[in-house]
Amino acid sequence: LAGSLLAPVAERLRSDRALCDAELTSIAREVAAAHAREDELRAELVVRHKTQAAAEAAAQDTEAKARLAAEAAARLEKQSAVCTALAAQRDIQLKQLLECSRLFQHRLEEGQQRESQAQKASSRQKLHVERLQRELHELKAAH
Repeated sequence: LAGSLLAPVAERLRSDRALCDAELTSIAREVAAAHAREDELRAELVVRHKTQAAAEAAAQDTEAKARLAAEAAARLEKQSAVCTALAAQRDIQLKQLLECSRLFQHRLEEGQQRESQAQKASSRQKLHVERLQRELHELKAAH
């Protein structure tokens, strides 16, 4: 019963966790590409500075692109950290959900056990009452 009630929540958390993993992988690729692009642009900048003064305008453009690439890399790194934290949170929530389910199942089993014991005790008491009634009836019949 507890598992069937909590299964959709657990499935949703697992699904969210899988999405986080996929996004984290994608972001990691983008971060590497952004860093590679930044490195490439910085290398191009060095080459352009070594060339004639007429290339200065192109170098400034490349420098601006390198800054944009660095900013993009920084944003992606922040996004990666957020995804990592979200994935960890989903892991914690899944563990908590499993523990809750185990506790719920344990309490349910305890309640069923108490109910069974109470039914057995009730049956014993009923038999005892019936026996006492028979004995009383026999005593009345004997007198």
